[in-house]
Amino acid sequence: MNDSELMNKLMVLSSLSRRRKDHHHPSRGKHRLLRMLKENGEVNPKQLADRLHIRPSSVSEVINECLAKGLVTKQRDINDRRKSIIEITEEGNDFLKEITRRRDDSSTVFFSCLSEEEKDQLSNIMDKLVENNLKGGKEDERSKE
Repeated sequence: MNDSELMNKLMVLSSLSRRRKDHHHPSRGKHRLLRMLKENGEVNPKQLADRLHIRPSSVSEVINECLAKGLVTKQRDINDRRKSIIEITEEGNDFLKEITRRRDDSSTVFFSCLSEEEKDQLSNIMDKLVENNLKGGKEDERSKE
């Protein structure tokens, strides 16, 4: 199987996993942002963009959506008034618990056809792909030999 065929299969899986979400399911960005805030406490928008590997303008959009729903607060950094600090609210924590439960349920169904060993193998392969692509997609030439 060539790389193009593998990429096509990956795109089909990605599309299928997005279709599994019901119409009330929040965007992936909201879930990731809230989870990051829950795990790290208050964070500034630049740190969020860097840690989530998305553009600062995209982070701003998600932050604004979450602010409008009362899921996060935004305050000026007391150490540097030019910066903002984003923090998850209690409502945001409750929302995160619910969407995490939904995603867990959906994930269980999605991967139910795989054994634990196959899930471990898939996880290892995906880790390699993520690591390689975070480096800019530059694979080690020695691995081709």
